[in-house]
Amino acid sequence: MGLAASQARLLLLTAKNDALEFAAQKVEQERLLLAQEQETIAQEYSDATSNTIYVTRVTTADGTTSQETMTLETLANAMAPMGGEGKMVLIADANGNPIVAAKAVWDEDSNGWTQEYYSIDDGKNMTPLPGGADNEIIRALNSNGVNNVLQAGLQNGAYQLLIQNTTEEIEEGEEAYKTTDIYTLNGKTLHFDQKSPESLSEVSSRYYTEDDAAAQAKYNTAMAKVNTLDTRLENKLNQIETQKKAVEQEMESVDSIIQSNIERTFQYFS
Repeated sequence: MGLAASQARLLLLTAKNDALEFAAQKVEQERLLLAQEQETIAQEYSDATSNTIYVTRVTTADGTTSQETMTLETLANAMAPMGGEGKMVLIADANGNPIVAAKAVWDEDSNGWTQEYYSIDDGKNMTPLPGGADNEIIRALNSNGVNNVLQAGLQNGAYQLLIQNTTEEIEEGEEAYKTTDIYTLNGKTLHFDQKSPESLSEVSSRYYTEDDAAAQAKYNTAMAKVNTLDTRLENKLNQIETQKKAVEQEMESVDSIIQSNIERTFQYFS
């Protein structure tokens, strides 16, 4: 192979080697993205299997208590004494603007709790909510399971929780109650204190395990797909590396030929 032909061959091999290096970089980038996707899948699985929900202790007809997922209804029930009228529960938005209120009353006829729901006007006056439990807002706040609207809102800050302060003879000027929110119902003044679910003795939390099986199945499917893609990319990368090694060996051979030609040429002219 002459000097010019060898040089042309070396240029072609160099271009091919550069192309293989670029292809290898692209595969490595794809594998990096897959690794990031694996982290996302693992985090989603961890979140799904470690999520917690609030549960309330509600008095049953026989005087015992049961653990029920916290909704507006069950929270109102938990705030009510057996055979009596409960503290009112008020839900406000993130800025403290009242949305709805609820309380539970013991119904002797049904031997269980019934709920009363109230809307609040701009003057903080409460009136019975049209539709009661069938109202769209109440249905949402009484939703259960993993899509529990009330719990999600309290956890992400979209909702604030206020509980009626039933301390007797609260005076408007008392220092201890200057921070309470004041509302009126049928001309009666009601005081509310902002609370977190964790601060209530009637509320506790537990792991939500009902969606764990679905989360496990989703995780296994997603990881199997990612692992299959990663194996394909790994095989592709190995093929590129094999080709690149062969090209580099040929480049060394051609370069050796060029060097030999140069040495012979200089010897001839010397």
